[in-house]
Amino acid sequence: MSLCIEDCFEEGRDVTRGGARYNFTGIQAVGVADVGDPLAAIERALEAGYTIEEIIEACKTNFVDNEELRRILIESPKYGNDDDRADKYTRMVLEFYCDEVNRHRNFRGGYFAAGCYPMTTNVGFGFFTSALSSGRRSGEPLNPGVSPSTGMDREGITAVIKSASKINYAKIPNGASLTLNLSEDVLGSKGVEIIKALIKSALDLGCMHAQFNILKADVLKKAQEEPEKYRWLLVRVAGWSAYFVELSKPVQDEIIRRVSCKL
Repeated sequence: MSLCIEDCFEEGRDVTRGGARYNFTGIQAVGVADVGDPLAAIERALEAGYTIEEIIEACKTNFVDNEELRRILIESPKYGNDDDRADKYTRMVLEFYCDEVNRHRNFRGGYFAAGCYPMTTNVGFGFFTSALSSGRRSGEPLNPGVSPSTGMDREGITAVIKSASKINYAKIPNGASLTLNLSEDVLGSKGVEIIKALIKSALDLGCMHAQFNILKADVLKKAQEEPEKYRWLLVRVAGWSAYFVELSKPVQDEIIRRVSCKL
């Protein structure tokens, strides 16, 4: 590996000891909207007359006997709808994270570089994350990359792109993934042109990255039931592609939710 990476041979140092020209270490943020959305939801609940203590207690009990409060939290502004009341918080918490990560150096003399793509850890981390004041219940997956929390984008795909364009990507040198989920039913014969236009719009607005899942929930469910018939089925997870039937069931379920929740 050292022979194939620039400067290691010339420096006489192994790639694991700082011989490479570029020695950064990527550190990924997971669930940034799951920090931003709760802040916007707390504002809404306080306006409705609830106290911060009541909100905390509801989260501790996973909203048992607190469905009215949870409804208010769920209906509060959410990142992914081109609503600055929520988008400003997701941008803010991601900048806090990036500023802290980017100021540290690794043991090879390079820098830590902030990133925002979860692979599949948003599902695993969700298992041991308690209920949140956004209305999210305990154990549910966290949001992937700079995409909205599943089911919380209510204003369509263009609003998702506009929210994602508000992120300060200059502070995310290790990259950020934006996964856009569409049902193939909505594309029709002009599907290719629609996708091209959406990608161009995202980049023109300042997004760093955009990728698509164009799927049907019923096909994914059939693939779960009869995996031997769907070994060809590829999906975008979070910055990478995988054969759907080779993913764990919790990750499969989360991808199905992404498609099923589209409005």
